[in-house]
Amino acid sequence: MPTMISSDHIDNFHASLQMLELGAVQITVPAFPSLRTRRTPRHIRKSDPETYQVALTPRHGTMAISQLGRDTILRDLDLMIYDSSHPYDAEVAATPGMQAAVTVAQFPKALLPLPPRSIEGLLARRLPGDIGLGALLRQFITQTITDPAQYRPVDALRLSTVLIDLTTAVLAHQIDAHCRPQHHQHQEILHLRITAFIRQHLGEPDLGPATVAAAHHISLRHLHRIFRNQDTTVAAWIRQQRLQRCHRDLADPGYWHLPIHAIASRWGFAEPAHFCRAFRATFGMSPNEHRHLARQCA
Repeated sequence: MPTMISSDHIDNFHASLQMLELGAVQITVPAFPSLRTRRTPRHIRKSDPETYQVALTPRHGTMAISQLGRDTILRDLDLMIYDSSHPYDAEVAATPGMQAAVTVAQFPKALLPLPPRSIEGLLARRLPGDIGLGALLRQFITQTITDPAQYRPVDALRLSTVLIDLTTAVLAHQIDAHCRPQHHQHQEILHLRITAFIRQHLGEPDLGPATVAAAHHISLRHLHRIFRNQDTTVAAWIRQQRLQRCHRDLADPGYWHLPIHAIASRWGFAEPAHFCRAFRATFGMSPNEHRHLARQCA
C-alpha cells in the first residue's frame, strides 16, 4: 500500500516493526518518532490492496487522520477504521523522548459482511474502545500481538476469524446507533440474514440465487436488488466466500491430508478446473502454489 512518509527526525530516525500474520489478517505494531504519512489518489492508482485498517490509540503518542473530509484525533482507548481505497493524511505525534507505537489490524475489505456504504459512514471516526464490543476488539488485538510465539499456524487461521467477527460486531453496533431510516434498517438486517444463510450453506453445490430467495421468501428481483446496492451480485458473493474458505483450508495443516479437489468440493466447487481458474484469478497463484507456500512457512 504505497504512501508518502515525512518526519522532522529524518537525520536521526530509529524505528522498529512487530508483525503477526493471521491468514488474510495482519497485525502490525510499528514504533517510531513523530511522522506524517499521506496516501494520495496517485498512490491508490498505483496499487490498492482494497483493505480496511483498524487502528488503536498509539502508546506514547496521539494519532490524527483525515479521510473523506473527516478529521479525527485518537486519544485514550479509541479505535478507528480507515480504508486503503480512499486518500488519507495521518500524523502521529510521539511523546517527547519516546517512540509512538501504533497497533493496526489490516484485512481485505471483502471479508467484512457489512454493506460498504454503511462502513464508509464510520471511516475516520473515533469509535469507543473502552466499553462494550469496542473494548473486546481492542483487548483481543492487543493480547494477540503481545505473545505471538504461543500460536501455531492452525491457531492463526482461527484467530483471524475471531478478529473479523469482532470487527463486524463493533461496526454493526455503530451502524445501528446512527438512527437510520427504518426501511434501510430492515434492508440491512435482511442482507445480514441472507449472508449468514449463505455462509451456513456454502458447501451445498446447488446453492444459488433461487435457493437463497426461496429460503427468505423474497423474489429473485428483490434479492438481486439487495446485492446490487452493495455493488456486487449474489453469485459473485457466493463464489467469493467459497474461495475464501478454500484459501483458508488449503493453508490449514489440519487439512493437508486432503487433496485439493476434495477441499474445493467441500465448499461447493463441482469442477476442479473451474475452481483452479477462479482461485488463480482471485489470489494470483494456483491452489497448489498457495498450499506449498503455507507448508514452507509452517
